[in-house]
Amino acid sequence: MTPSLLPALLPALLPALLAIGLLGSSDALARDDPPPQFPPLHFAAAVPLLFDLGSVAVEDRSAGDVTAGRIDQTMDLPPAAAVADWAAARLVAAGRTGSMTMIIREASVVEAALPVDGGLAGVFKDEEKSQLVARLVVDFVAERPDGSRAQATVTAVRQQTLLESTRPIDRRQALYDLSRDLIASFDAQATATIDQVFGAYR
Repeated sequence: MTPSLLPALLPALLPALLAIGLLGSSDALARDDPPPQFPPLHFAAAVPLLFDLGSVAVEDRSAGDVTAGRIDQTMDLPPAAAVADWAAARLVAAGRTGSMTMIIREASVVEAALPVDGGLAGVFKDEEKSQLVARLVVDFVAERPDGSRAQATVTAVRQQTLLESTRPIDRRQALYDLSRDLIASFDAQATATIDQVFGAYR
């Protein structure tokens, strides 16, 4: 191809050249991405919450929640599984009789679409496209054979937004981080509540 023909052919070749460049950039980005890491949470460093009771049980009653937009079942770290792991690591029965029951009432992450600008104005902005709301509602119930009973409820909520440019791997990471932060908030609140309410059972 002679140099004199390049100006005439450039408009026709430009889309193909751009496509090749974009594909090459995408491949490079994909190769540079580290492999995703979504490990389970660990609570070994936390001091166990000891109870002068004979048993500890966990009841998950959150599965029946059919809230619209609920996406936690598809997450790498669903809140229900994470809080059950928390209970297994932190709640310890050190007595002979009585029970401590942790009831998971709600363990959800709901995604809702946010309004975005359309037309030409929206082309030049990376807008927030959806909001994630993570919510945990957990009851603690301590009971002894003599009929004594204590109960408390702990609620933890965390929120986050996602941008239009969020890639699938970044979305998975954002959901993992949201669940991790939710459990961290729950851990602090639950520890304080147990210390305040269940002193007679410890």
